[in-house]
Amino acid sequence: MKTANQSAQPKVSTKEKILAAAQEVFSEKGFKGASTREIAARASVNISSLHYHWDSKEVLFTAILTQVQDQLVSRLTDVVGDRTPETPVEARRTVEVAMGAAFDFFAEDLTVPRLLMRRMIDGTEDMSEGEREALDNSWSTFLDWVRTFTGGKVDPAEATFYMVTIQSVVLVLMLDSPMVSAAVGGAVEEDSVRQELRQRVIALVEKLFDVDEASGRSF
Repeated sequence: MKTANQSAQPKVSTKEKILAAAQEVFSEKGFKGASTREIAARASVNISSLHYHWDSKEVLFTAILTQVQDQLVSRLTDVVGDRTPETPVEARRTVEVAMGAAFDFFAEDLTVPRLLMRRMIDGTEDMSEGEREALDNSWSTFLDWVRTFTGGKVDPAEATFYMVTIQSVVLVLMLDSPMVSAAVGGAVEEDSVRQELRQRVIALVEKLFDVDEASGRSF
């Protein structure tokens, strides 16, 4: 007989189990090192169930990547929207809420930044068309945000550099390697370290965009 707590727990579908397991395995071993058999075993499903939903490792990886990008875009859209800040005060506030939301998104589930970093290391030789499309769409969205935020005052090349810089800093901090932990004074899972890093990333992006509330300058 089920207890009240057991009955209240939401049922996790086979598809959700596979996606969660795949995200873990890809983050640990990278795209090249992961196998669908290991993912199926981690999800406690048979391999035929996995291939019923995704016919290849490439399609499964693209599904995870698309899910991650959609979740991040949704979170940032909720807090930022598409309005261009009109004053340095508004610009500073926009950077604070946007970068805070992005930092929290990656810090809440470290498999996400590790998955993205490992994919960068793997290279793009075996990248599927679906994966390229997912990356291109998300990158275009983020670049549009940068240009909207700056009122169109930065060209595409400069906006791209901003995005690469921000992404690199955040992902490296989330690696939680011994070298990074030693440099920042602890593991990112520690609340005090996480909050300190969060504020430092926000301050760094404010400098990158030249947001200066005191002098009345921005961009």
